[in-house]
Amino acid sequence: MENLLKVIYTPLDCPPMPEFSIDEIRSWIKETHNNEQQSFIKSYYNKKTAEQYYKETYPWDLTFVKWEMWDHDLGWLNQFNIKFPSLSKYFYEAFGILDEEIGQISLLPTRENFTGIGFWHNDMDNFGLRMYLEFDHLNENKLLFKKTKFPHTEWKHFGYSKDYNYISNELQDDVIDCKIMNSTQCFYINNVRSVHTTYTVKKGNRIAVFISPKPSFKKDVWKKTEELVYNSALKFQDYSVFY
Repeated sequence: MENLLKVIYTPLDCPPMPEFSIDEIRSWIKETHNNEQQSFIKSYYNKKTAEQYYKETYPWDLTFVKWEMWDHDLGWLNQFNIKFPSLSKYFYEAFGILDEEIGQISLLPTRENFTGIGFWHNDMDNFGLRMYLEFDHLNENKLLFKKTKFPHTEWKHFGYSKDYNYISNELQDDVIDCKIMNSTQCFYINNVRSVHTTYTVKKGNRIAVFISPKPSFKKDVWKKTEELVYNSALKFQDYSVFY
């Protein structure tokens, strides 16, 4: 996994995203993200706690698309794979992985009235497969990173703390503005040697997709995607960030 650890952020050299209606995606999120099933998953996943803890800096209306984690095999939620068949397949096929290997897919649209910086954190899926479905105002709005002071080889919890001194003691001071190649890109984030956050200057639509393997498949998925990540970082060196 050393090549994965060397890369902090990079756009990924994936096939083009299939056509879809972003208005229909937004409608699906609006209809879905506060229903009973979504609330249960958020509570179970502990994101509801994070949202309450960071009331002023939690920027997303987190909405789950697929959930097959731990003791709750719920599959695709609210018929997303039926309403958006090509896009739902793209969520895993773009990275060369299988439907049965995926434990979680979620959409993270930024809240309509949110501006400013979110909270610094590293996601719990260790190495991060991500994509954007839309990203307005690429020049003004940002995806920011900080590298860890030490080259960790295993995931460590850096976020979810109000003690910013604790977090800063673990991280380098430099804030890295990661350039977005286009508004519907696939990308990779390193959650072992970095933390990240959003920065919104100009209000606009922005929807990220979070794809995470089942715990039993995570090593297989990382092995499958290591070459994609590293070769993409070399190809897109004007955009990629290395540790």
